[in-house]
Amino acid sequence: MRILNLSYIFMNPIKELMKDISSNFILLGILTILFAILIIFLPDILTYTIAIMLLISGMSALYYGFRIKKSIRKSNKFWKKYFKELDEEEGEVK
Repeated sequence: MRILNLSYIFMNPIKELMKDISSNFILLGILTILFAILIIFLPDILTYTIAIMLLISGMSALYYGFRIKKSIRKSNKFWKKYFKELDEEEGEVK
């Protein structure tokens, strides 16, 4: 019989990453709305606004691309350790 150790669920490294990504999407949504309002009232700055939005999107994509890659490595180590401990516990119970 396997006993699920709940402390491992709360220490999952993917959970922190998903929280950061959702916060980033909220921030990007707010910035997009603000830029759209700015374009409506000042259509002359359309080119600069698009350039700024592309820079923000590019930096976010790079940042989270590297974060996801790092988090996948952490997650793999985490689950290997978790299943190794489960196997050890099963060995002790048998």
